Amino acid sequence: MVKPVKKFSLKAEEMKTRENADSHLKMVFGITDSNQLTLDSIYMEIMSLKGQVTIVLDDASEVVENLGRFGLGLIKLFRDAASESDNIDFQW
Repeated sequence: MVKPVKKFSLKAEEMKTRENADSHLKMVFGITDSNQLTLDSIYMEIMSLKGQVTIVLDDASEVVENLGRFGLGLIKLFRDAASESDNIDFQW
């Protein structure tokens, strides 16, 4: 029996500013924390997801262009999570 895959689609156009990125990430991943997200808090949320997970980022270069170091950090975070967990696939 094949396990269903949860797919999380991140849209670069929804992450033009740090505040927009925060809102978009919270909406996509269902994060209810009212504080601004940190890379550590996002990583903990990603690693706590159950089952097979695919995270798709539609335009990594736009995310980096819009968010600078935070955008680079996000991409590294998703890549690290995928390499550390057999249940996470990151496509970009």
